[in-house]
Amino acid sequence: MEDVVWYGNALQAAQYYLWNCTPVDITVSPDTKKWTFAFTKADHKKYIVKWNNQRKR
Repeated sequence: MEDVVWYGNALQAAQYYLWNCTPVDITVSPDTKKWTFAFTKADHKKYIVKWNNQRKR
């Protein structure tokens, strides 16, 4: 999956989902036992600025 960006931040993934952006894959790291979420690079570009801006508030 070359066209994705993986996120380990479940809060960020949840916010993206609330913005109607659905992950294309979800997995669990065997080392950390934490969820990781894959979003397309296009969605990453679309939402990363919005994510960063809302975090500054």
